[in-house]
Amino acid sequence: SSFSSSILSAGSMLSWNCVKRLILPSLSVVQMKRTIRGSILVFGAVATVLALKVQSVQALWFFTSDLVFVLLFPQLIYALFDTKVNRTGSIAAFVVSLVLRLGGGEPLLGMPGFIAYPELFVPLLPGTAADWYDPVSGAMLFPFKTLAAGVGIVMLPIVSRLTARWDPPQPLRSLAADAADHADHR
Repeated sequence: SSFSSSILSAGSMLSWNCVKRLILPSLSVVQMKRTIRGSILVFGAVATVLALKVQSVQALWFFTSDLVFVLLFPQLIYALFDTKVNRTGSIAAFVVSLVLRLGGGEPLLGMPGFIAYPELFVPLLPGTAADWYDPVSGAMLFPFKTLAAGVGIVMLPIVSRLTARWDPPQPLRSLAADAADHADHR
């Protein structure tokens, strides 16, 4: 039951918070049902692959914590404390932070890094680029996860303000306002 409720929750959140709110606000109820069902299938398939591939629940928990820190923390800060952020800034910051995070690699998923951070930042770092790799495991010691979160924190308000003319920010609304709005459109 925990697994099924988690998949249902993730599918509903993706459909409602991302697809309906950000991408296609004009979705009908029938289209929303289809979107939720499709996202549940996708999340179920991904969860099955992860369950078969990942042997450590603790490692998976750390990975998801990384993703929450890098991708969702900047979004939460600005959703709560900056009324000028918009959907374009949010999407841009999310995508760039995700690319920077995955650019460092993820051993849990067998993904090698495709961005050599120590080599890129060698003029700013003490020592040589080789000093920023673990000599035993070869793991990168550069704080690329923090860099990815920081870029999201800086990028979200800047892109939002640059695109505010053609994508105005939407204020947070209460559930009661959404229900009244939905009833008016009937």
